[in-house]
Amino acid sequence: MITARVHNRKSNYVVAIAALALLASLALAGAASGSASASARGSATVRKQAVNRVTATAPMVYSIRPLHTPAATGTATGSKPSVRKPAGWWAANAWWTWRSGYGWTLSITPTGLAQAWGTGATSRVWNDALAIAGTKSLSSGAYSSMYEQLECHLYFRFKTPYNLDSWRPQVAWWYELYRLCNP
Repeated sequence: MITARVHNRKSNYVVAIAALALLASLALAGAASGSASASARGSATVRKQAVNRVTATAPMVYSIRPLHTPAATGTATGSKPSVRKPAGWWAANAWWTWRSGYGWTLSITPTGLAQAWGTGATSRVWNDALAIAGTKSLSSGAYSSMYEQLECHLYFRFKTPYNLDSWRPQVAWWYELYRLCNP
């Protein structure tokens, strides 16, 4: 639990940044130990003492929770709608789309934490996205190419969602960057 006296607006941001840093370290510690503790994956509570200069008020409690995605509306192939799984710390949303004449595309919307972390978050975003969207029957080369595209998107951070195409070839890193993540 984080407790701080708040006197001005600038202090509010310091408390919020400290809370996010604590939550990120808890998530990383939980991922490193292989266990999913309630404090790392569930909701964490940050307690903040608010001081009114005229009258002292009671402490305010803010809850910080990961975002959750709404139910899916369906797929591009017109199959039965399915319910999407809750978002993780690194991927806010992920879904598969069939592109006629090409193949499957995995679209990923990363969280702000993942975008701030950059390429260091690639494996975490990848695992969260596959947990949300599931997997398809694709070759290991296709998944490797999609992973490299994700790493490139996290490097540039142009736009969201990141569209990872299964038909793109596996190429060298410099060529991936040269082609702006679409070799």
